[in-house]
Amino acid sequence: SLVGATTLHEGALVNIVPFDGNRHGTPRKEAHPAPDEKLLNYLARRFVDEQPAMANNPEFPGGVKQGSDWYPLYGGIQDYAYLLHSVYTTTVEMNNRKWPPESELEALWNQHRLSMYAYLKAYITEGLTIQVEPPSKADGEEDVVVTMMTAEMGRPVRFRSTASDGVHGVHYPVPAGEYALKVEWGEGDAVETISASVEPGLHATVHVERPSSSGEGAAASREADANKDGGAMEEAMEVAPAPSPVERGPVSSSGGGSGVGERSGIKLGTPPKGYSGELGKVAGLSQRPVLSPYVRTAS
Repeated sequence: SLVGATTLHEGALVNIVPFDGNRHGTPRKEAHPAPDEKLLNYLARRFVDEQPAMANNPEFPGGVKQGSDWYPLYGGIQDYAYLLHSVYTTTVEMNNRKWPPESELEALWNQHRLSMYAYLKAYITEGLTIQVEPPSKADGEEDVVVTMMTAEMGRPVRFRSTASDGVHGVHYPVPAGEYALKVEWGEGDAVETISASVEPGLHATVHVERPSSSGEGAAASREADANKDGGAMEEAMEVAPAPSPVERGPVSSSGGGSGVGERSGIKLGTPPKGYSGELGKVAGLSQRPVLSPYVRTAS
């Protein structure tokens, strides 16, 4: 499944992380960081660290900004992908000029090229992958939940494990460090707790099997990928078709919301019809409860 995504915009020079909407569903600018703030900021920094222009932008010190603390936006692809599909998303504002001439495109590409490669490396060739073995019976199937227990480093992932589908992998694009995770089968019928270590610049894989009925846990092994310098990217990031998103910008040079128009019938800075400021489910889109700053309810 899709692990990471970014959208490329212009009108400022900064990397935006969720949430775009504030917790009250209002036009008011206020901080509302996502539950995985540390992971999202780490990914954003991987992009920013490759280009001094963004890192040293005096308008956005450090080059990273949380969306609703800049100006609230509702109905955008960034929060949608993160909340509904556990995709670790960012929005890169590439240039202060909203519509640069064609003559500047090559320079813009050269400015952001190394940052984009750094993103691919962080998402694909580094981090931690949990590989869950399928049921042993030929016709077996069972619900599985993989939960990252280390705070702010990843969302729970639920899937249906079947013998016919084989091994199912859950990837977390985390930085080097020590991590604790939990894998649950069924309704908590079996639980395996995992400790994993990710070395700098490397990728770690942990293989997990359902514990036996006697309660003995299966051994989990870690394999560090030796691609410390990046090497050949052996995996490909899945590209999923995106719904028509609401765009950011153009915005004023002060970083405010002036000049922001209407996209896809939703006015930026204003919560669309059907959104409330309560926790709940996204009706018609997901049956999983989500922590949403502006939860869509039946209209």
